[in-house]
Amino acid sequence: MKNKTRLAAFKQLLLAGRGLIETAIGELKEICQIQRHGIARQTIS
Repeated sequence: MKNKTRLAAFKQLLLAGRGLIETAIGELKEICQIQRHGIARQTIS
C-alpha cells in the first residue's frame, strides 16, 4: 500500500512539473517573439 501512494504522489509531482515546464516554455516563446518584433521595428525605423 505504501508503494502505491508513493507512486501516486510521484505521478502527481511529474504532472505538476510538466505543467510548470510547459507554462515556462510558452512564456519563453512569447518573450522571444516580442523581442524579435522589437528588433524588427528597430531595423525598419
